[in-house]
Amino acid sequence: MKKRSQAVNVCQAGMVFPFLCLLLAMWAFHLASYSRGQFSPSLRPLLAACIVCSVLAETVLLILRDYLVEISARAYTDVTGVQDKKALEKYLRQLRERSDTLDIGIMMFDLNGLKQINDLYGHDKGDLCIQTFASFLTRTLSSNSFLARFGGDEFVIIQEHTTPDELAAMDARLQTLVADYDRTAILPISYAVGYDVSYRDHYYLMDDLMKIADQKMYRDKAAKKRQELDAAALSVHTDRSIPPITAAALTSKLQTFLNASSRHSTLLLMMDVGDFHLINDAYGYQTGNAVLNAFYDALQAVDRSMTVYRFHADVFVALLDITGWTLDDALEQVQIQNQQIAQTIMETFPVGTFVIDTGACPLSDPAVLPEDYITHANTARRAAKREETHLCCYTDEMARQERQRAEVVHSFRHALECGEFQIYFQPKVGGASGQIESAEVLVRWVRPDGTVWMPGMFVPLLEETGDVVDLDLYVYEKAFQWMSRRRADGQRRVPLALNLSPVHFARPQLLMDAVDALIDRYQVDTDEIVFEITESAYIERPDVVNQLIRAFHKKHIRISMDDFGSGYSSLNTLKDILFDQVKLDRKFVADGLTPAGEIVIQELFHLLKRMDKSIVCEGIETEEVSDFLIREGCDELQGFLYYRPICENDFNALLRQTAPAVEDLYVKEA
Repeated sequence: MKKRSQAVNVCQAGMVFPFLCLLLAMWAFHLASYSRGQFSPSLRPLLAACIVCSVLAETVLLILRDYLVEISARAYTDVTGVQDKKALEKYLRQLRERSDTLDIGIMMFDLNGLKQINDLYGHDKGDLCIQTFASFLTRTLSSNSFLARFGGDEFVIIQEHTTPDELAAMDARLQTLVADYDRTAILPISYAVGYDVSYRDHYYLMDDLMKIADQKMYRDKAAKKRQELDAAALSVHTDRSIPPITAAALTSKLQTFLNASSRHSTLLLMMDVGDFHLINDAYGYQTGNAVLNAFYDALQAVDRSMTVYRFHADVFVALLDITGWTLDDALEQVQIQNQQIAQTIMETFPVGTFVIDTGACPLSDPAVLPEDYITHANTARRAAKREETHLCCYTDEMARQERQRAEVVHSFRHALECGEFQIYFQPKVGGASGQIESAEVLVRWVRPDGTVWMPGMFVPLLEETGDVVDLDLYVYEKAFQWMSRRRADGQRRVPLALNLSPVHFARPQLLMDAVDALIDRYQVDTDEIVFEITESAYIERPDVVNQLIRAFHKKHIRISMDDFGSGYSSLNTLKDILFDQVKLDRKFVADGLTPAGEIVIQELFHLLKRMDKSIVCEGIETEEVSDFLIREGCDELQGFLYYRPICENDFNALLRQTAPAVEDLYVKEA
């Protein structure tokens, strides 16, 4: 190829030579005529011959140059008439050498179902499809386009000086051409496409741009494959609607089985499809309805199935004859059957996952009302969503937990108004000073009968209902009141760490406004406030968390990453975190120290110190762990070795016992 290019260059340079020869000949004839004083007639044929030879030589060189150019062009063209893979690689090398790749777009195409066409109709028909598609692609091009075929049925368009909208318009034109062709074609054409553009604030190098376009193309290919499977599944499962059974009718049916319980052992099952709404969202309501129909049919076909009803939405009720089985044997069979049904559904429909959450309850006591059995089975079904097996059998303990959940939900507002929630303090000890330097604010629910509920008994549920937002603001206000009183009394002021629930991230501005109002009301020093945000919350919503951190920083409020290292890619998050403080999860020291554990902590401390982050370690329960962390430079330590969480009065008394020398670190002028 290089030799052909050189030959073309030689031809172009040689085209000047005949003109030079003609000019020299005319100059020579002029000199000869000038020396004789006249132009000799005998020289005329010779001059004419020189002119003819020059013109012929020029013509030959022009033909030879065009021939070599055509050969060179064909060398980079395949049977479809577009550029081939070598031409693409050459063009990509040129683009890589540019100073930037701004406003360059890449579109990648792949024909769907070409293998089936080759297998059923032969490669000639497959080649015809490829050539037809290539011709459609050429009709979408502009002066800034470069089209190449880089695989069997794969094409790429590199578009310069473009935008995402222009690429979308090109794809729309291609869709129109293909749709018009498919109306009359014996073998219709289907293709997948992926494209992206490198532009300012969305910049990619050529290799990355190719990779992104390729990934999008294969996602499009998978989506179109799912549509085909969806259509096939819908052709098998009719779009019938299963009428649900009413609660009254189900109660009557259960009463019949309870009356016959002396002759049979019956297991009541309440089942639903885990996250069924995602199937509707991803694949459409027709597919969702077909999946439910297939699920219903599969439940009816289960061995020992006595009857199956659709209760509501995606919730089904089944009665299973378990006569001669123990309850454990029956539950094992239910789990096996659920797995088989789920596997069949996933093989039949284009769903990536199918989970059956099942609550079980034996109809063992005729004295129990049918309505209660329905409630028990539903309770077990909801609990099954938290189980690894997605199967749960109703127990008395479950009933107790459900009653407690109901008590939390229904009594929370009244408890908040009556001040049943009390703040507790767990002091943090300075690694260098050995004295109390700050404290974490916790919450306890003190019930009217004097029972104290720990946060784990109510906070997770309040997060589900969203009520934790009001609880957090209540705790913040109580903490700020405490800080304001100590400031007014000229007492030692201790920085406080406050937990911030991820629920706030849904409406961050409301949180900021509420905190601003509390700060203004109680005139607290924002330098003494630290908000703790869990690592998991940061991983899930990094943009929102960073937005909050920046807003808090403007008010000189510090932010601590709580539970650092609790199971996420902590090292990957370290490089981007805006936190002022990192609080290591108690798992680092829960089981004592091992040589490997010490190395991990040492290296982690080294990284955090270089990043100028303050380090807090919680869960400290032994002197050995405490001494090691202090030697490694831990700023603050928290745990039962030092102090347990204590109520406000006890914390005030504890601060009064603190060495006066330390007060200089905290007491500020009012």
